[in-house]
Amino acid sequence: MLVGITDAKGHKCQKDVSIVVNSGVSCDVFSNLVWTENYQVGTSTGLFTGPSWSATSSGTCTADDSGDFGGEWHTANGTYNGSAANCNLHITASGTAGVDPGASYINVIIYFDGVEVSHAYINIDQTIFLGPGTYDIPFSIPDTGGIDKSVKIEVEWGSGLHEVAGTGSVSMIASAEVTSVCS
Repeated sequence: MLVGITDAKGHKCQKDVSIVVNSGVSCDVFSNLVWTENYQVGTSTGLFTGPSWSATSSGTCTADDSGDFGGEWHTANGTYNGSAANCNLHITASGTAGVDPGASYINVIIYFDGVEVSHAYINIDQTIFLGPGTYDIPFSIPDTGGIDKSVKIEVEWGSGLHEVAGTGSVSMIASAEVTSVCS
């Protein structure tokens, strides 16, 4: 468009200009995560790439706790310095349920600057907590005010070990991703 200005002395100036409106500010809170395996036992696998991961485990259960347990615990650490963000933990979990609560599970906790901002505990065996399924768990991250803030995700999962009502095999498979959009 053509913009014209006339100053106090009557001088005129014209200039072609354009206005660009950003569709949204880019803020990837979880792009720089570095994952660490804290422990792995039995039959379990985990695949971690930035803000996405998948996990599997299997085990056997017995009434005397002599079953086989498969599980892992991983931690991701990163930093964020930017504007406020609306975030989402998208997680899907399924598996073979045991008779007892807790025989197969996945637990995800997200921290920002040392404060828990999101938590999902999915138990394949019951619906007291989140049962098997797909969940979107929204949470917010405040503006950092130009200061680096820590981002941490803990993921723990496992299957097996204890079954009061008898023996059986249990398994769990899950996938998750954390996303962010600046507000």
